Amino acid sequence: MDDCHHIVVVIPLPYRRNGDFWGRDAGLLVRGFRELGLRATLVTLSNQEPLGEKEGYEKEGLVVAGLSNLESSDWWKTLSPDGVILFGWTLSRFQKVRNAILTVTSRLAERMDTNGMRSAILNPARYFYLTWAQSMDRMEARNCTSWKTLPSGLFAALWTARSLVGLPIIGARAAKTVGDIPLVMVESPLAKRRIDRWLRFHGHEPSNVHFCPHAVDIAELPKGPATKKRPDCVIAVGRWGSFQKDFDLTWKIACRFVSERKGAEFHIVGEVPWKTPVVPRVVLHGRLGRGETGQLLAASRILFAASRYESFHLAAAEALCCGCSVVLSENVPTARWFVGEESGTLARTPAYEDLLVALKQEASLWETGARSPDAIATFWRSRLSPSVQAKSILELWS
Repeated sequence: MDDCHHIVVVIPLPYRRNGDFWGRDAGLLVRGFRELGLRATLVTLSNQEPLGEKEGYEKEGLVVAGLSNLESSDWWKTLSPDGVILFGWTLSRFQKVRNAILTVTSRLAERMDTNGMRSAILNPARYFYLTWAQSMDRMEARNCTSWKTLPSGLFAALWTARSLVGLPIIGARAAKTVGDIPLVMVESPLAKRRIDRWLRFHGHEPSNVHFCPHAVDIAELPKGPATKKRPDCVIAVGRWGSFQKDFDLTWKIACRFVSERKGAEFHIVGEVPWKTPVVPRVVLHGRLGRGETGQLLAASRILFAASRYESFHLAAAEALCCGCSVVLSENVPTARWFVGEESGTLARTPAYEDLLVALKQEASLWETGARSPDAIATFWRSRLSPSVQAKSILELWS
C-alpha cells in the first residue's frame, strides 16, 4: 500500500519493560511492520512510573499515554497514523477510542482475542461450560472435585440465562459494536465461524471479520531439525496453577505415557501447583525463559496440551515453529488448523483415554517417519511470522 507509511498499534495496558511487550501480541506486530520497512509505533497506557531513556525497540517508536489521550481526536492527529490496530478486544468501554481513531483514519483493525463463543445462542451447553471453567479459574480452583464447582456452576447458569434472555438488548448492542468496526481480526477459523453466525443472527453481515492468527516470535525460537529431535520426547508448557491448563490430567497422561513406552521422556515446563512424586523420565523444569523453552521445544517431537479452554494456544504455535507436532483436543479452537499439514493429531474428545490414544498415535507417526520436523517448522514459520501477519493486515486494508 503506497499510502500506508505509518502504522500505530495500540494495546490499552500499562507498559512495563519486563512485561514482554515486544515479544508477543501488539509489540510483536509492530516489529512485523518494521520488518516490512514501514514506520510503526506502539502505543500503551502509562503505569504511572517514569520510563526514562528509551531502549531497544522503544527507540523506533513507543508512546506511553493515558486513556484520555486515546479518546481524544486531537491527540490522534498529532500521531498522524495511516492505519491503526487496536487490541481492544471489541469491548464497549473502548468505543470512545474507536471514535477518535476514525476521525483521523478509516483504516482501523481490532484484535478480538476470543474463542468466538460470544453468545449462548450459538451453543447453550458450550457457553455454559466455558463460563463455568472461567469462573473456576477466577476462584483458583485446583480440580473439578473442588467445592468451588457449585458456585461456579450457579454463576454459569445465571450468566447463560442472562445471555439468552438479554439477546434483544445486550446481545444486539455487542453485535452492533463488532459490526461497526471496519476490520475485526479473530485468531482461529472456529472463532470466525462462531462470530459470523452470531453477527448474522443479529442482522449484521460479517464481511468485516477475518481470520488472522497471532504472530510468533520466531527470532527467539530454534528451528529444531530432525537430527536434534530426541526420540519419544514430549513437552507440555503452561501456567499450571491455572484451572484452564488442567495439570491433573497432564500429569496422569505423562506418567502413563512414560510407563508404557520404554525410553520415552515427558517434559513439563512451568511452575506446578503442588508437590509431585518423582517419576522416572517425567521431568519438571519449572518456569523457564523464552530461550530455554525454545531449546526444549527444538529437542522435542511432540507438544501435548490438555487445556479445558483456549482462544489460540501460543505454546502450540511456538512448538510448530520449532518443528514439533502437536496433540490437542477441540477445547483448543485452533486445534483442527494446527494439526493440518501433517503436523499433529486431534483427540476425539478432551477425555483422558482419548488424549492418551491421540498422543500414542502421534508418537507412532514419528516412529514410522510420517512426521518431518523441517517441513513442519518451515510451513508454520511461513504462516506465523510477524512480517507475514503484518502483510496480511495491509492486504485486508487494500
